[in-house]
Amino acid sequence: MLVPLTDEQQIDYELSEMLGAWQLGDIEKLRQDYADDVVVVNGSWAPPIFGWTNYLAIYQQQRARMQQVRMDRLNTYIKVSGTVGWACFNGTSWGLWTARRHLPRARRQWY
Repeated sequence: MLVPLTDEQQIDYELSEMLGAWQLGDIEKLRQDYADDVVVVNGSWAPPIFGWTNYLAIYQQQRARMQQVRMDRLNTYIKVSGTVGWACFNGTSWGLWTARRHLPRARRQWY
């Protein structure tokens, strides 16, 4: 018998699925998780990204520069109030930059 998830647990699970799709480059799955009018804010003081198509273009540019990508999610805070849920987390991404491919394996660095 499966125990039903709380709203907070369901949001946490869906965040994990979305980040898995982000790591794998699964655009179809990502599209299921993002609204047309999504607003994405990053930690590098860049202006926010408005809309799915704008986010997708930047995501694809970022993926093109990396061979492998890993996202670690830290400090997740989830709040549910009635029919509204809100989640905030710190994400750190690590990628092997394509520019480092020409280096011998021993000198490759993860960023």
